[in-house]
Amino acid sequence: MPKLWVGFLKLAYQTQPRSFDVILQLPPPQLDIALNKYPNLRTPLCSFVNQRNMHNVLPRQTLKVLGFINEPQQATIPFVPAPLQAADTTSSLPGATLM
Repeated sequence: MPKLWVGFLKLAYQTQPRSFDVILQLPPPQLDIALNKYPNLRTPLCSFVNQRNMHNVLPRQTLKVLGFINEPQQATIPFVPAPLQAADTTSSLPGATLM
Protein backbone atom coordinates (compact mmCIF):
# COMPACT_ATOMS: atom_id res chain seq x y z
CA MET A 1 0.00 0.00 0.00
CA PRO A 2 1.52 3.37 -1.01
CA LYS A 3 2.65 5.61 1.84
CA LEU A 4 0.51 8.45 0.55
CA TRP A 5 -2.61 6.25 0.77
CA VAL A 6 -1.68 5.15 4.31
CA GLY A 7 -1.23 8.81 5.26
CA PHE A 8 -4.60 9.70 3.75
CA LEU A 9 -6.31 6.96 5.73
CA LYS A 10 -4.62 8.03 8.98
CA LEU A 11 -5.62 11.63 8.42
CA ALA A 12 -9.20 10.64 7.55
CA TYR A 13 -9.40 8.56 10.71
CA GLN A 14 -7.98 11.33 12.91
CA THR A 15 -10.24 14.04 11.50
CA GLN A 16 -13.53 12.15 11.60
CA PRO A 17 -16.38 13.12 11.26
CA ARG A 18 -15.15 16.07 9.18
CA SER A 19 -13.47 13.65 6.77
CA PHE A 20 -16.62 11.62 6.09
CA ASP A 21 -17.73 13.75 3.12
CA VAL A 22 -14.35 13.07 1.49
CA ILE A 23 -14.31 9.37 2.39
CA LEU A 24 -17.74 8.91 0.82
CA GLN A 25 -16.37 10.25 -2.48
CA LEU A 26 -13.88 7.39 -2.75
CA PRO A 27 -14.56 4.83 -5.44
CA PRO A 28 -16.20 1.74 -3.87
CA PRO A 29 -13.11 -0.52 -4.12
CA GLN A 30 -10.95 2.08 -2.32
CA LEU A 31 -13.68 2.70 0.25
CA ASP A 32 -13.75 -1.02 0.94
CA ILE A 33 -9.95 -1.03 1.41
CA ALA A 34 -10.19 1.97 3.76
CA LEU A 35 -12.89 0.34 5.87
CA ASN A 36 -10.95 -2.91 6.03
CA LYS A 37 -7.81 -1.03 7.13
CA TYR A 38 -9.78 1.02 9.71
CA PRO A 39 -12.85 -1.09 10.55
CA ASN A 40 -13.76 1.23 13.42
CA LEU A 41 -14.58 3.90 10.82
CA ARG A 42 -17.51 1.88 9.47
CA THR A 43 -20.00 2.45 12.31
CA PRO A 44 -19.55 6.23 12.62
CA LEU A 45 -19.53 6.56 8.81
CA CYS A 46 -22.81 4.63 8.57
CA SER A 47 -24.29 6.79 11.34
CA PHE A 48 -23.21 9.88 9.39
CA VAL A 49 -24.98 8.57 6.27
CA ASN A 50 -28.12 7.81 8.30
CA GLN A 51 -28.17 11.18 10.06
CA ARG A 52 -27.87 13.07 6.79
CA ASN A 53 -30.28 10.73 5.01
CA MET A 54 -27.78 10.24 2.17
CA HIS A 55 -29.12 6.91 0.96
CA ASN A 56 -30.64 8.46 -2.15
CA VAL A 57 -27.55 10.40 -3.20
CA LEU A 58 -24.80 7.81 -2.72
CA PRO A 59 -24.00 5.31 -5.46
CA ARG A 60 -25.45 1.84 -5.00
CA GLN A 61 -21.98 0.28 -4.83
CA THR A 62 -20.98 2.66 -2.02
CA LEU A 63 -24.10 1.71 -0.07
CA LYS A 64 -23.24 -1.93 -0.67
CA VAL A 65 -19.71 -1.45 0.73
CA LEU A 66 -21.20 0.28 3.78
CA GLY A 67 -23.54 -2.65 4.34
CA PHE A 68 -26.80 -0.84 3.63
CA ILE A 69 -27.56 -3.14 0.71
CA ASN A 70 -27.35 -6.87 1.19
CA GLU A 71 -27.86 -8.46 -2.16
CA PRO A 72 -28.20 -12.17 -1.71
CA GLN A 73 -26.31 -14.17 -4.22
CA GLN A 74 -28.74 -15.21 -6.85
CA ALA A 75 -29.03 -18.96 -6.92
CA THR A 76 -28.72 -20.38 -10.36
CA ILE A 77 -31.99 -21.99 -11.31
CA PRO A 78 -31.32 -24.95 -13.53
CA PHE A 79 -33.11 -24.95 -16.84
CA VAL A 80 -35.52 -27.84 -17.10
CA PRO A 81 -37.17 -28.06 -20.49
CA ALA A 82 -40.89 -28.76 -20.59
CA PRO A 83 -41.80 -32.18 -21.88
CA LEU A 84 -42.30 -32.24 -25.62
CA GLN A 85 -45.80 -32.75 -26.87
CA ALA A 86 -46.82 -34.46 -30.06
CA ALA A 87 -47.00 -32.03 -32.94
CA ASP A 88 -50.44 -31.02 -34.14
CA THR A 89 -50.63 -32.26 -37.71
CA THR A 90 -54.09 -30.94 -38.39
CA SER A 91 -54.83 -27.80 -40.31
CA SER A 92 -57.77 -25.48 -40.44
CA LEU A 93 -57.77 -25.88 -44.23
CA PRO A 94 -59.86 -28.80 -45.45
CA GLY A 95 -57.78 -31.54 -47.00
CA ALA A 96 -54.41 -29.99 -45.95
CA THR A 97 -51.95 -31.64 -43.58
CA LEU A 98 -48.81 -30.28 -42.01
CA MET A 99 -45.54 -32.06 -42.53
